[in-house]
Amino acid sequence: MKKNTLLIMVIVFAMQCNAQINSIDYFGQVPPDSIPVKFAPGIISKDGRYELMTAFSSDGKEFCFTITKRGWSHFDIWYTKYDLNKWSEPEIIPLDSSGGFGPVFSPENNRLLFSSGHWGNPPVGFILFCKRNQTGWGVPEKFGAPINLESDQWQCSIAKDGTLLFCSKRPGGKGDFDIYISESVNNKYKNVINLEILNSNEDEYSGFIAPDKSYIIFSSQRAGSYGWDDLYISFRKKDSSWSD
Repeated sequence: MKKNTLLIMVIVFAMQCNAQINSIDYFGQVPPDSIPVKFAPGIISKDGRYELMTAFSSDGKEFCFTITKRGWSHFDIWYTKYDLNKWSEPEIIPLDSSGGFGPVFSPENNRLLFSSGHWGNPPVGFILFCKRNQTGWGVPEKFGAPINLESDQWQCSIAKDGTLLFCSKRPGGKGDFDIYISESVNNKYKNVINLEILNSNEDEYSGFIAPDKSYIIFSSQRAGSYGWDDLYISFRKKDSSWSD
């Protein structure tokens, strides 16, 4: 019974992914099957630079990605839009001197969420957002507590109902960096919960929550992996708890 249920969940997950894939122009590329390929070579993926932490808008017409240099000391978010059956030339979003990484479009597509800081020793990061205006994106604003604390927090994801997922190195965590979740109540975040079943004694970050909150995908450095960081998935149960 459990195997059948898992199979159905995987099929539904694949159907959802295919529906989204068919609605997006992947810069002229045919979406791959199970073998990864370089994304938009010569346009997004270019030799001699690091591209990472990408995001499509909910309608698939806007795309953001992060560029950094060796040393991970500074990050910039780049933006391109699909219009008149073509993608615009990617440009840097002028945030401020601190730059930004890990872009995320809000469900209403009227805000751009991102992180800012550096991966030095110790790392420092905060979660911010920009409101969309007539010319692009407005001045960056920090989320207040309890999302941002004096500790390190970054790399967020947001569901359709405003639920925010992010990683943090705040006191009381299970490991070093842990995955946290916070539900939006009247457009405000009042409580933050450590998703202990997802976290280990090692680092967890790069969390992504599905728009309908049906699953979470995240990166972990826990034991038993294939490499330094591996991807893991957890499904939401009927009682709103999360599977192993």
